[in-house]
Amino acid sequence: MKTLLLRMERVKYAYQAERYVLNGVDWEIPERKKCALIGPNGCGKTTLFLHLNGLLRAQEGTVYWKGRNMYERGADWAQWRREVGIVFQNPEHQILAPLVRDELAISLVHAGIDREKMREALAAITAEYHLQSWLDRPTHQFSLGQKKWLTLCCTMAAKPDLLVLDEPTAYLDQHQTKQFLKQIDAIHQAGTTVLIATHDMDFVWQWADVVAVMHEGRIVMQGAPEDVFADRQRLLDIRLDVPLFVRLWQAWRPEEKIVPRCVAP
Repeated sequence: MKTLLLRMERVKYAYQAERYVLNGVDWEIPERKKCALIGPNGCGKTTLFLHLNGLLRAQEGTVYWKGRNMYERGADWAQWRREVGIVFQNPEHQILAPLVRDELAISLVHAGIDREKMREALAAITAEYHLQSWLDRPTHQFSLGQKKWLTLCCTMAAKPDLLVLDEPTAYLDQHQTKQFLKQIDAIHQAGTTVLIATHDMDFVWQWADVVAVMHEGRIVMQGAPEDVFADRQRLLDIRLDVPLFVRLWQAWRPEEKIVPRCVAP
């Protein structure tokens, strides 16, 4: 029996008088899985992410975190936000401090680290993410790829149970992408549930345990990659497509509905 980390029931949200951006979302995020969220631009993925730790509050519906209704009186939102870390697509939306040392310190304070343990915690995260040469550098001098790495480090300072990443390889070169994804896999292997929103179907096919498909403010499909990508026509209807491997397999063996999954080592 799978354990759910987060569950949404009939979640709706609209910005001011606009149409609903989230229009009745029912969604489950299982614990300790690698989860992917895919969907065309404008379907509501970023708005959905903002509901995962209470940065936005649903106007209708309910969000459950570890089985607790987070909209009930007495729910601990500060703890919820420490347990769900979000890395946004643009790292400049997250960096606050002028120096890397200060940015890390802010994250550690948010994580609940007291002053007596701050030096030890700062040394630990600096060593884990190889930031020794960065500590006294101004954050505004960094490239977007370096800033993305810094936001990942700062988000993981709280040791969240769920790490959410919106287009994590945006702004990264090939080397940075490889390094970033290797770190994400290490984070998952250490016990953190990881959720990634991406347009890279080949990556989803190789990496994800569970795929959710979003369209017009709803989760319209969810399951294992081989099940979701088996229905190519449905994905084409919502301006998506299947991974290259699936297209090649279906062209080679059109009579076979099930595509064998080749997971990268």
